[in-house]
Amino acid sequence: MIQSILEQFNFAAYGFYDWLEMVAMILGIIYVVYEIRKSITMWYFMIASAIAFLIFFWHEQFWAMWLIQIYYIVSGIYSIFKWRKIRAATIAQHGYDDPKKDKKIAIVRMNPVKVAISSAIAVVAFFALAWALGRVGDTPMDYAGNPWPAKHWWDAALAVGSMLATYWLSQSYFEQWYMWMVVNVMAVGVFLKGGQYWTMILYAVYITMVIIGIITWRRHGVIVDEKASPAKTE
Repeated sequence: MIQSILEQFNFAAYGFYDWLEMVAMILGIIYVVYEIRKSITMWYFMIASAIAFLIFFWHEQFWAMWLIQIYYIVSGIYSIFKWRKIRAATIAQHGYDDPKKDKKIAIVRMNPVKVAISSAIAVVAFFALAWALGRVGDTPMDYAGNPWPAKHWWDAALAVGSMLATYWLSQSYFEQWYMWMVVNVMAVGVFLKGGQYWTMILYAVYITMVIIGIITWRRHGVIVDEKASPAKTE
């Protein structure tokens, strides 16, 4: 395994998918940097990273993670408009319009109904997706070419966990960080075993950024009622 990891840094031998994985990783790191800052710019980088991973995961036969990239693209577009609404509510309730200057991060309290429904859907989706993946495609292999029969379960868990965390993030819930921590820890192990080392590094970096995100959002967060009317101008 160590030799396989070292070979990952032999740039002279890189092909298209190796460079694509690296580009997706860089875009993903930039995305999380903006996520920590609670900047709407994050969604544009998320969409770009998802497009790159969409191609990469198809090649690597991580079918659930391939599907989740489509979800990321759609969710990113939706979240751009959702966050604009939350930003308008933040201005109405807290009277600021420059998050860089005021260093405030709008946090919406978790809606019990939304959380219960989204969690229930995630559980059903996990078992359905894992079942479907186990019945399509060739026998999955690990980095060494050995059979990896549990791959579709891990693939489904990462995809569904990411979907749930992204939905909570789109709602501006603080608790989305905890869900991302679970997903990222799982991903490091899965992609290490699968041999996708740049992607593994990305998720390892994500773990550190989740910790920074928790600290930053807790320090600068303000509770916002997203249903409040935007401030009126004369």
